[in-house]
Amino acid sequence: MNFTEVKEKARQNDKAKTEYDKLASEFSLINQLINMRTQAGLTQAQLAERMHTQKSNISRLERGNSNPSWTTLQKYAHACGFDLSLKAQKMELLEEIQTAEKQFSEGLGVSNRDARNHILGKIKYTEEKKNGANA
Repeated sequence: MNFTEVKEKARQNDKAKTEYDKLASEFSLINQLINMRTQAGLTQAQLAERMHTQKSNISRLERGNSNPSWTTLQKYAHACGFDLSLKAQKMELLEEIQTAEKQFSEGLGVSNRDARNHILGKIKYTEEKKNGANA
């Protein structure tokens, strides 16, 4: 069984899924960092040299074992040839979606993924309708 299979099996447990979801933004950041470096065709050692740091610092950053400053994240992105931006979103909406997702999936016996896709589709439709009315 590979890591992806283990992760998917663990996510079938509601408690494990909840804890995993709490870390989703951290995992997303780590994935984005690694993707930037690999798309730039750089090893950790090459990136460290560009950033004037040690490879072990890059490794810790990519494992999520550090608390990088915004400046460090920008240096990392720039060394890989990328620009960095921050996207803010209200937590209330996320919590509403998660609550609705749970209620929807329990009520209809569908997966959380199907529930989330349905809910996000409704939100997108509502936004498009609202934007069309304002055009």
